[in-house]
Formats: sequence, structure tokens, C-alpha cells
Amino acid sequence: MKNILKYFFGGFIALIPVFVLYQVIKIVSSLVRSFIPDINIVYAFFVSFAAITLFGYLMSKGITGIMHSLILKASKKKGFISLFTGVLLHFKSFSEKIKIAFDNPVYFEVSDGMWKLGFITNEDVDLIKEGDKEKRIVSVFAPDPISFLGELLFIEEGKIKLIDKKENIPGFLYTAGIISK
Repeated sequence: MKNILKYFFGGFIALIPVFVLYQVIKIVSSLVRSFIPDINIVYAFFVSFAAITLFGYLMSKGITGIMHSLILKASKKKGFISLFTGVLLHFKSFSEKIKIAFDNPVYFEVSDGMWKLGFITNEDVDLIKEGDKEKRIVSVFAPDPISFLGELLFIEEGKIKLIDKKENIPGFLYTAGIISK
């Protein structure tokens, strides 16, 4: 009985968006038929589908521009809203930078005969100085397979090796080598 209810509610929830879409198209089709009374119901359906698609396109382009300008204005004000909008703006710039991070795959030796893969996130880290010696330190994110967790490592530049063949390194790494091509 428990499985039957689970499947019933799963099907019911899956049908709600279909029903709503049907009702919206039905209303728009009746509006089209009120403006053009001699149009066939099938043609009215296609006209309403095209009108809804055009409306969705215009709204997505318009709303994203409006929302971006509102977020920029709100981030310049003081208070909690500026904190929240600042986080949104930082997240947007983070998502743009994350694409670049996967362009620099490297490997480095962890112990004798064992290597680890990672990605260069910053090529010149000024946070770490080892005495008076000037060593160039690179930050490398070494993700754990099958998850997006990992560790941030600071490694001397001479101890990392760039990977020339970059086609599917993120896929190879995140699937623990299951997907190699």
C-alpha cells in the first residue's frame, strides 16, 4: 500500500506542470481565437505556443538585465540587503572564474611513486614565505573523486608538472578514472 501511494503521488506531482501548461495554452488559444474567429483550433494552438515562447524569450532577456541592474544598485546601499546582493555578485564572478580554473590541470608527487591531480587556482601566492628564500608558490585545488570536495594545496612551482592533454581531465578526475575519454 505504501508503494502504491508513493507512485500515485509521484505521478500526481509529475502531472501538475503538464496540467498547468495545458491550461495556459488553452487560455492563450482561446484569446487567439477571440481575435481571429475563423482560425482553426490547431493553428490557434501553434500560434499560442509561438507567442508563449516569444514571451518567455523576451522575459528571460529583459528580466536578467533588470535583475542585474537592481542587484548592482542594492549592493551600493548600506545594510543587510547590500550584504546579500554582494554575495550574489561575488557568486556570479566566482562561477565565471571556475571555468578558467579547469584549464590548468597539473600533477604533483605526493610520495615516492604516487602522484595526485589538481588544477592551478592561483599562479603566484604571496601568502606564504619560507624564511628569506624567495620561492614561487602556486595554489592548487586537488579535488576528491566522485565529489566536488577537495583540498587547497600550496606547492612550489618547480614541483608541479603541467598536463598537456587537457581534453577530459575534469571528467577523469571527478569520476575516479572511470571515464577516461
